[in-house]
Amino acid sequence: MLVSEIGAMNKNIVIFGSCVTRDAMEFNGLKDSLLYFHCRSNLASLTSSKPIKSEFDLVGLNPFLHRCVSRDLKKDFATNFENCIVIFDFLDDRFPIGTKDDSFFTYNHHVAKLNPSSYRDMGVIQHFQRNNWPLVEKLVDSFANRFADLVSRNKTILHTASFSPFYDGKDSNDEHCLMMRSYYNFLFNSLCKRISFDHVIDCMDSLVDANSTPAFHRWGHAPFHYHDAYNHCLSEKIIRIQNEESCSRSVRASGGLD
Repeated sequence: MLVSEIGAMNKNIVIFGSCVTRDAMEFNGLKDSLLYFHCRSNLASLTSSKPIKSEFDLVGLNPFLHRCVSRDLKKDFATNFENCIVIFDFLDDRFPIGTKDDSFFTYNHHVAKLNPSSYRDMGVIQHFQRNNWPLVEKLVDSFANRFADLVSRNKTILHTASFSPFYDGKDSNDEHCLMMRSYYNFLFNSLCKRISFDHVIDCMDSLVDANSTPAFHRWGHAPFHYHDAYNHCLSEKIIRIQNEESCSRSVRASGGLD
């Protein structure tokens, strides 16, 4: 039986990441497995437990974006999951780090458009620039500590999504894409040294030309908005893991393989 024919087993997938992972849930019957999805948070913000107290005017954001930005600022990420498959991707680490009162938040383009008076006494760090990588290594340690319980109670996947090397959009000829690919490679290596992920999924080999980041993608033309072949690749690898975990639970429940 093909992986795509097996389908999702139950509602047991949790995503801390981006729409790149979420988009794959639309393929091969995975949608009904999604239990929780949080995006629009970079690594630094996920490490912080101290809420940002400044009053941000979130008027104008749709309900989904309002929830994501508000959750990022308030630090009320749900982490009380057990016996789930937790998928991390870090494409939202493309957003700078906002700093305020010894806490971090994600300075994404939604927050950047808010009332400037909200940013009194705040700073912004372009952490993905090489001179700031020592800070990122410290953040990886903080992330590993904060999410240790979640990692121990669940099966974890690191999805190593990055900027496509074949992107032909407006910044294809500058150094930004190259800088971000170098940064993600550094980040993934740092994470894997600190955290024992159960699985690492890499589908970047499915990006083979400029059509890999289609100009008419539903979320817009960007170096991280991939074609459907990527989504199929990712969804099938997730389903394989999901079915392996389901079989493993069945064996444990029956008392086999002691």
